[in-house]
Amino acid sequence: MNFCPFPHSLRDQAWLAVGLGCGVLLMRKLRMKETPPSVHVLLVNAKFESVDHKKKFKQIWSNIANKVKEVEPNCLSYEFCDAVEDPTKAIIYERYVTRVDLDGPHQKTLEEWKATYGEALGNLKFSMELVNYVESNIGYMDK
Repeated sequence: MNFCPFPHSLRDQAWLAVGLGCGVLLMRKLRMKETPPSVHVLLVNAKFESVDHKKKFKQIWSNIANKVKEVEPNCLSYEFCDAVEDPTKAIIYERYVTRVDLDGPHQKTLEEWKATYGEALGNLKFSMELVNYVESNIGYMDK
């Protein structure tokens, strides 16, 4: 019996393409789940003068969140979280592959954001405390 490993019919070629495509997507998804060994975390504790100031800040902040997702591949998470007990408090939770990713590319994005929205930010009253961490890899961030 003669056997040729290459599919000759159009139907078999289409199924081969579908199979290869699914395989590539699966491999990408599996690769995305791998967590780097020492993820750097920046936790920003924010306190706003009023709920209105916080609301306006969040509207402005959404622009940098979109930009970070677009241009910073080594930023793993960038999330604004509202405090449950005090509506004038929030945190910004940032995760980077390394501290260098925070100190380098992210600072450039942040400077551009401040240049664009600095005047609007200047009209808001808030304070921020920045605390740096390194993940221990005990536990998990997502399933």
